[in-house]
Amino acid sequence: MNSTNIICFKTEREKRMITLTYQQLNNANFNRALAQFGEQKDFATTQALYNVARIVRKVQNEVKTAQELYRKIMNDYFAKGENGQWIQATGGPAPFEILQGKEAEFLAKEKEFLSTTVEIQSVKVVPADMGGVKISPNMLVDLEPIFDEAAFQ
Repeated sequence: MNSTNIICFKTEREKRMITLTYQQLNNANFNRALAQFGEQKDFATTQALYNVARIVRKVQNEVKTAQELYRKIMNDYFAKGENGQWIQATGGPAPFEILQGKEAEFLAKEKEFLSTTVEIQSVKVVPADMGGVKISPNMLVDLEPIFDEAAFQ
C-alpha cells in the first residue's frame, strides 16, 4: 500500500468517525442543538435520517457514560453533608464544595476528564443530507463536530 492509499484510507476512516471530547458532550448548546436536529424529518434520504438518528442515539449513550464517570470524580472530591448530598459551593471553581486540600487535584482530574475523547462510528453529516431541514447558523456551529467540514470548503 503506497502513501496515497494510506492517506485516502485515513480520510475515509475519518469520515466514518465522529470524535468528541467529554467537554463537548457536556456542552448544553451542543446537546440542545443535537436534540432539535434529531427531531427534524425532512432529510434528503432515509439513509441520512437513519444516520442522524444513529448519531443522536450514540451521543446520548456517550453522555450517559460521561455522566457516570464524572459522578465518580464528584464522589472522590466533593464534600457531602449529613444528609449524604453534596454541599453547594458558595464560590470557587465547582458547583459543589471541594474537599479540604483537594482543589488542585480536583482541577487537574477535571481537566483530564474534559479532554477525554470518544469516537463514535458514524458517517458525518454533509450538506446534501440536509434535504429540506433548516437550521440556524448558531445550530450549525454547535453541531460542527458531526458535520464533514470538507463538504463546506
